[in-house]
Amino acid sequence: MLKFCFAVAILCIGSVNSNMEVYSSNNKLQTKLMDVPAKFGGRIPAEGIKGIVVPVKPKTACSAVQSPPNDAMYKNYKKLALIELDGHKGDNEKCTFEVKVRNAQNAGFDAAVVHYYNSDDYVEMAAKNGNGITIPAVFISGTSALLLEDQVYPYTSGYYVILNNTPGDFSGSAITTSYNN
Repeated sequence: MLKFCFAVAILCIGSVNSNMEVYSSNNKLQTKLMDVPAKFGGRIPAEGIKGIVVPVKPKTACSAVQSPPNDAMYKNYKKLALIELDGHKGDNEKCTFEVKVRNAQNAGFDAAVVHYYNSDDYVEMAAKNGNGITIPAVFISGTSALLLEDQVYPYTSGYYVILNNTPGDFSGSAITTSYNN
C-alpha cells in the first residue's frame, strides 16, 4: 500500500510497492535496496526489470547523457540510468525530475534510478509535465547509489539488479513528494 507524504517532516509508516534486488553474476542474491517509484513515467512490470545500473554522464542528467553500454555481454539486460539529484565535483547543474528522466529515456535507457549524492533521504518524484515519458523511474538512497556505482556492486563486475513491485518497508523513513530538485 502506497502512503503519500506531502510535507518534508512527515514520517511515512507502511510500505512502498517497489524494491531493488542486487544479484551477482552467478545469480545469487546479494542484497535488497529500498526505492520509491515516481508518480510519472512508465510502471514497473509485474515480472520486474532485470538490468544493469549505469552511472550517467553528466551525473545530474540535466543535459543530454551518454548512451548506455552496447557491449555484447550486457545484451540480455535492460539499462538503468543512475542519476544524481544534486551534483557534486563540478557538476552542479539543477533541473527537474522530468528533465532528468526524459534525458535518460532519450539516450536509450530503459529506466531511471535517481538519488541524492550525500543523503539517505527518499523522495517521491512527481512531474508537472510527464507527457511522453515512458520509462519507469525510482528514487534510492545515497548509500544505495554508492553501493551500485563503484563501491560494492558495480555492473562492470558482473552485478545486476531486478527492480520489482515487491513491497518494501519504509517504517520510520521520511519520504517527501517533490516536483523539482
